[in-house]
This record gives sequence, structure tokens and C-alpha cells, in this order.
Amino acid sequence: AMQRRVTENIALLRAASALFSTQPEVSAGQFAEFSSDLQASGNLYGSLGLGWAPLVGVSQTPAFELAKREGNDPDFAIFPNPFSADTNGGVEREFATPIVYLEPLTRANRRAIGFDMYSDPVRRAAMDAAMDTGRPVASGKVRLVQDRVSPSGYGFLIYMPVVDGRRRGTVKGFVFSPLRAKDFLASASELYRNDDIEISVFDGAVGPENLIAQRLADGTTGTALERRIDVGNHSWVIRVSDKKVGSLST
Repeated sequence: AMQRRVTENIALLRAASALFSTQPEVSAGQFAEFSSDLQASGNLYGSLGLGWAPLVGVSQTPAFELAKREGNDPDFAIFPNPFSADTNGGVEREFATPIVYLEPLTRANRRAIGFDMYSDPVRRAAMDAAMDTGRPVASGKVRLVQDRVSPSGYGFLIYMPVVDGRRRGTVKGFVFSPLRAKDFLASASELYRNDDIEISVFDGAVGPENLIAQRLADGTTGTALERRIDVGNHSWVIRVSDKKVGSLST
């Protein structure tokens, strides 16, 4: 069920990637309409929405920010500061990926506009892998920017690189989906509707520090079954226990 939900989200990202690769620029209105046609209210398949973040040279970020402000977004600001040594852990980096569009534009998603995802090493590793492979890649466990005011557990993102159709091999940026892990798990649970199943999802390896989402169930704890699955070219471990009967059959 979880792999199906990931596949559904990736299908949306591939469609959005095709849109960006064939057009020199997509307006906010075009993106909003396209996103609405694809994912309705934005919570389809457990995702918080569909976004676009261009790949911008750090040295070009002031001009990029100014162009956005002089366009249709006077309050646009990239954060954290791409030139800050504290932001980058004292290491210079070449690129920034500020979030420009994120639909639907809910109050929570508005908080993410302008966020430079390349400033975070977990997100950056996923974007680098997506650029290297040309395939959609899920990030590791993160705190979503949407939840910085009111923390709501952990999340992850799926990134799809967008290649410039006019310049073969040149990555323009990323279309992406942010996913709140507990909402994603609830969305997957709709596909099998078994309230007696207890599920724990771990990022990479089993351990409390890697727990990304959990759905508890009442009953006696029985034998747990663990299975490793691929989520957007990223590894998760799923631990499942049938609390009602105390055992699992395979």
C-alpha cells in the first residue's frame, strides 16, 4: 500500500517535470491550474502538495530574489541566507533551490515559500542523487518547514529533476512533493483498512532515532514481521504486528 502511494505521487511528479522541461517558464497561474487538475485539494495520495524549486547558483540568488519581488511576489525572500557560514556549516556550496511554487497554497505551504532546500544536508543529498540518476528520489527523515510553527511529527520529500528540453542534460530544478509521514501512512492504510495491524516505519534502519511514522493498535503484542521496501530509491524498514491475534502469517 505504501509503495502504491509513492508510485502515485511519483506519477504526478513525472507529469509536472514534463511540463517544466518543455516550457522556458511556467507562471504561478499555470502551475496552480496544472496542480489543481492533477491533485485536486492537494492531499491526494498523502501529499501536502506539489512544488517547484529552480536550481539557482548561490551567486545569482540576490538577482533571482529581486526579480521575484519585482514580478508578482513582492514579499519573496530566500531563507536561510545562502551566503551565511552558519547556514552551510562553514562550507561553501554552489547552488540554492528556493521553493517558488507550492500548491495548494495553504497557510502551512505559504510558510515554505522561499525556503532554500539545498541548505539542508538531508534534502540536498536526495536532490544530488536525483540529479545524478535522473530519477525521482525520496529524502530521509526531516522536519517539514510547513510544521515549524506547530511541529507535527516527521516527514520526507520526493524530488524529480527537471531537465531543460533546450539544453540536453542541464537540470533546471526540481518538482517535488512534501509528505507528512503520519498522513502518508494514514493514506496508505486506506487501501487495506485493517485496524488490528500495528505499523512502524523506520528510515533506513530499525532504531528509535530512525522512526518516521507509527500507527498503534490495541491488543497483545505478538510476533513482528520486518520488511525492507524501496520508497523513491530510498530504503525504509516496515515493522508490522497483528495485535489482535498476536501473530502474522506470510
